[in-house]
Amino acid sequence: MRNLSYLFFAILIVFVGARLDARYAPIAADEIVTTARVVDVLGGSSAGRLPLPVCEYADEHGNLHHLITTDPPRFPRLARGDSVPVAYSRAQPERARIATFWRSHGRALIATVLALLIVVTLWLRSLLAARRRAGLESGSVK
Repeated sequence: MRNLSYLFFAILIVFVGARLDARYAPIAADEIVTTARVVDVLGGSSAGRLPLPVCEYADEHGNLHHLITTDPPRFPRLARGDSVPVAYSRAQPERARIATFWRSHGRALIATVLALLIVVTLWLRSLLAARRRAGLESGSVK
């Protein structure tokens, strides 16, 4: 019964992580993913400054938009001409982000790893307690 409660606890943590992931998604439910082209890379020439890729993408009506990302450490170095996936809102095509796995599902992934760590810790703890009880019982019989 105790192992079942650990499983329930893990499922609850994963569910909360998935809800947080959906709630704090930076783009609306009408998200569209398209391919953008890196047209320039700003900064990165001096020590301490990270390069900021400037991406150009067309919305569903063919209008061109530019995206200067503010999260460069999460992607590999991008060069001019590289293609990257970009997600934008249909209602606000100028509000976009580079669509990476981490930005889309990072919170859910963290919650899953956290749930697994907690469940394994509690399970190992219960195993150790059971072995101690078995050791004490066999020691008192002697």
